[in-house]
Amino acid sequence: VEVTALSHYEHAEDKFIEEVAQLRQRFYHSIAPGGLAGDRRGVMPASAFSISAQNIWKVIRENKDLDLPAHKVFNIS
Repeated sequence: VEVTALSHYEHAEDKFIEEVAQLRQRFYHSIAPGGLAGDRRGVMPASAFSISAQNIWKVIRENKDLDLPAHKVFNIS
């Protein structure tokens, strides 16, 4: 996920229009380096994300050396 901030349309209309034009070019050239799709090698398909996330959390839960604070500790602050 990539977030792109744009200038305020009413307060900086010219800059907003320029930034939108640049973003549009990134869509048009999305498979080029620096485009939105960029280099797709090594990218996980969305259909595999759930399994990957489950495996990551399994490793985290099983690895006691990580010394992660309990969920209660996060809720205290």
